Amino acid sequence: MQGFADSQHSLGVSSTEPATSEESDEKAVASGLGAAHVAVSARDSNRFTVSVNVEPKTKAAFYLTYEGLLKREDGHYEQIINLHPGQPVKDLNVEVSIPSNHHKRLSLTKHNYGYFVHFFAPTELAPLSKHVVFVLETTGSMLEQKMKQLREAMNKILEQLHNNDLFSLVEFNSYVKVWDLNNAESSVWCPPLNTNEDSSLTDKGEEVSFDVAKDAVSQLDGGGGTNIHTALRVGLHLVELAKDHKVDKVHRQPVLVFLTDDEPTIGLTSTEEISNKISEYNVGLRRSPIFALSFGTDVDRDFIQKLALRNSGFSKHIYDAAHAALQLEDFYRQIINVLTSTHLRKFPIILGWGVRGRFFLKPAVIKRSASNVERLWAYMQIKQLLEKKESTDKKKGIKNKALDLALKYSFVTPVSSLVVVKPNATQVTDTEAATSDVTRPLVFCSSRSSWSRLRFFCW
Repeated sequence: MQGFADSQHSLGVSSTEPATSEESDEKAVASGLGAAHVAVSARDSNRFTVSVNVEPKTKAAFYLTYEGLLKREDGHYEQIINLHPGQPVKDLNVEVSIPSNHHKRLSLTKHNYGYFVHFFAPTELAPLSKHVVFVLETTGSMLEQKMKQLREAMNKILEQLHNNDLFSLVEFNSYVKVWDLNNAESSVWCPPLNTNEDSSLTDKGEEVSFDVAKDAVSQLDGGGGTNIHTALRVGLHLVELAKDHKVDKVHRQPVLVFLTDDEPTIGLTSTEEISNKISEYNVGLRRSPIFALSFGTDVDRDFIQKLALRNSGFSKHIYDAAHAALQLEDFYRQIINVLTSTHLRKFPIILGWGVRGRFFLKPAVIKRSASNVERLWAYMQIKQLLEKKESTDKKKGIKNKALDLALKYSFVTPVSSLVVVKPNATQVTDTEAATSDVTRPLVFCSSRSSWSRLRFFCW
């Protein structure tokens, strides 16, 4: 991260925790010093702020290069570019070039300076058979538009199931209902589960009949409170029953899809207790990844994320908008097209042995700039650490590890920021929330000398 201000070169790529930088900002701004700062503005967002303080009668230039990880999902890339300059732009040009040869090979190995990455893009493997358990909230807050969008999305999702898949439908409000897809009148309403209640539930994993399943979805209706804990226990219980009473010899991967738009109000209401108890219950034959959806603005997104991460899944927020049904459908596509049971590969461990036994070599350290593969590794490591931080009580140690990597590779993350200041000047920060209604224009001004390069890896 470099800058030119009044023909003076400003170096010193610096990364600090946002709170620490903010304290330095007040001193620097009061002194009228010039500097620039880049920081993530909101969690779970790719929006970031670039704030610049320029001394009076000084011309400054900043050249911004945005670098990020472009994921290949469902066989294609999707690049979304949002530009809000806040003022008329005389000349704007956006070019997107994506060189990729993944479709030519099953596995592509790229290595550089001791770091390597494997890309897997198999196209001819049959998807695994699945037992999909949908645990869907149908409380009063899901009435009208949300319920309509849920039904629409579920109808599309059902069409993506395969012949060997099993399908279970659980709806919950104040109570929990396990749908009998062959006879709606035989559906079971469940009070909170206890250890002696197994006999009240039968195996509701049915071979998929699209017409029957769609008819059940069309009957979903809203009302009552939010009994999340019981609903999740019932869903996991169905996974266990399906394994105990197999209809054939096909091995099916259980998948639990959980959707809610509210906080728990019935039964166990502590989100921390729910997360802990469900993680403890999700073992043995019940073991299943939980993929969680938060819908709308009233849901506790931190709880949903923690619940999913603690149970080998991930979460996604569905924004309450006209295209919510498409968001639900896209989420399902991400989790359901499982191609193989494992992508793990064992690599040999190289040991050094001499005449007198094992010996250790101290490799020579060559100072160089980080390669793209190394930066990709660091990016994935930080991302995994931040996710792990949300699902464990040992947050400080994990946060420090993520911060150390962010400092080393100059990444903009939720725990770090980038700052560039003039020589001998104080670091400066000027951040704003991503939800702020004020839009600050990002202006590129011509410099007396040349463009400076502002390069960072943004979350």
